[in-house]
Amino acid sequence: MVACGKGTSAGPDTPFPDAGGVSSADAGPVPGAENAAVLIIDANGGIAEASHITVNGGHKVGDNVSGAPILIDDISGTFDTITITNRSSEELRVGGISAASAALVLAISNEGASDVVLGGVIDNPIGSTTIRDATGDIRSVGSSTVRSNRLTLAAHALGSVSNRLVIELVRSSGQDCDLSAQASSDLFLELTGQLHGLSATDAAFASSEIAAGGAADLLLHAADLSGPIASTYQFQHLAGANVVVIAPSAAAADAKTNLIANTDLLGLGQVDVLTNGDIGIVETAGDLRVGTIQSTAGDVSLATSGASGSILDTNPAGGTVPSVIGNGVQLSAANGAVGVLDNALEIDSSHQAPGRVRVVARDGVFVTETQGDLNLDAVASQHSDVLLATLSGSMLDAAADVQAEIQGANIDLIAKGGGIGTD
Repeated sequence: MVACGKGTSAGPDTPFPDAGGVSSADAGPVPGAENAAVLIIDANGGIAEASHITVNGGHKVGDNVSGAPILIDDISGTFDTITITNRSSEELRVGGISAASAALVLAISNEGASDVVLGGVIDNPIGSTTIRDATGDIRSVGSSTVRSNRLTLAAHALGSVSNRLVIELVRSSGQDCDLSAQASSDLFLELTGQLHGLSATDAAFASSEIAAGGAADLLLHAADLSGPIASTYQFQHLAGANVVVIAPSAAAADAKTNLIANTDLLGLGQVDVLTNGDIGIVETAGDLRVGTIQSTAGDVSLATSGASGSILDTNPAGGTVPSVIGNGVQLSAANGAVGVLDNALEIDSSHQAPGRVRVVARDGVFVTETQGDLNLDAVASQHSDVLLATLSGSMLDAAADVQAEIQGANIDLIAKGGGIGTD
């Protein structure tokens, strides 16, 4: 992006306007600070410090830029660090920052009562990037992208349902990537993994923390290496009132997008997932409340690990629409139940290819297969009852051995449109 002059204002949903190609590189070097670019805007809108960075079309140290949004002029060059701090109440707009060839440490901090607006490409593929807003939001306009090896975001809200923050998380040789994003309200992110000097077998991308006080809503794209490739996203802590993870390219023939996540649902929130790869979710705090969790071409594994946690269906009881969809389906509630008597967990196993169903719980197991046969690997309740049903198929022993497939205090089996076992 290029800068706008002081007093020029772009609307909140439009890219920043052109200001004649002013770049922070035009500021020239500062003796003794060639490897550090610094900008500090004081509480009154004055430029208290500026090294290699200008704002609003060329303003430098001593200028006052209050009364209009503050636009960082494009930054390029080889720096060890870039530090931008805004203590005023003016909106901070960030255009283009290019550090593709350097392991840059980039830190943007907005300490006033305003938003950070991203309107260009932040290109820091082998460095670390931190963007924080103390009280406001981090928003996106135009074709903005943050590309980084390690990225930390923190604000009241991150992106919006109509303008997600677009992130490219870059994994390099010898540099595992990480994404940390925290919002006291909602967060809406669009994430694509990228590989730098690695092969397709390395397409696994990690996140240490995604936490929202409201919705945590993610779009995941398969990494691109001369075309989309199978990719895995691993979320060590994925928390929110509602957690939504969608792979837009989720057809069975598309490059697989696998999801591994430790979730922490807040209140009575639920998890919704759509992808075409394998899904592995562990709810770490309480109940795993399932909206719709679907893999169009992979397996689904759901578990709870807290002191008391069940896997529960949030959809109306007695329905025929499955809440868990996949080929193989594995459900584990070590300290709870799977489904309840008056609202069984509806599943559609063997959705795209044959798969087995395995369910283990301390308490009751109440599961209904909505489509076709229920191919059982093992089903066990340690201390309570088991009720299994099919709506249009049989219950079959997938292992075809002499071991007990179903264990429980009381066992009820209901097969509509089929039988139970084979000769």
